Amino acid sequence: MNHLIQISSITLGISAGIAAYFVYQRQKPEILKNEENAEEEVEEEEEDLRMSAGNDLFKIDDEQVKSVFERVFLEQMQLAEDLLADDETVERGAVHMSNALAITGETEKLLNVLRESLSLSRYSKVLKYIPTADVRVRYLLQDALEDESIESVFA
Repeated sequence: MNHLIQISSITLGISAGIAAYFVYQRQKPEILKNEENAEEEVEEEEEDLRMSAGNDLFKIDDEQVKSVFERVFLEQMQLAEDLLADDETVERGAVHMSNALAITGETEKLLNVLRESLSLSRYSKVLKYIPTADVRVRYLLQDALEDESIESVFA
């Protein structure tokens, strides 16, 4: 019985995460804001390379970026839900949940929801991975965007 309540709580938390994600979609992602400023120089260099090489391998429009963010977020949420439901994989689930929270840019708001919906032990495991989630998410999104870019060239 407790296991069913726990799964319902996780589902509620995930639903709240998805709702927060849609709030996030109304605003420009915080991750992109920070990365755009830091990567402007890199983008200029890439643009020079594209111009000199004459290919558009790294062209990706805003709609594709939004699609990649959504896909990665949903993948991370699904993995988190599945792994948090099993006592043997809670630690891995906490990593994926912290990744999903970081993608939304609404980490604090979602943590408040999760505090109410997860058991204390599961919630504390998610908290454990929050400080490093931005780094993991940056790599996840970078890889996904590169894959999207390559797929669009060869599709």
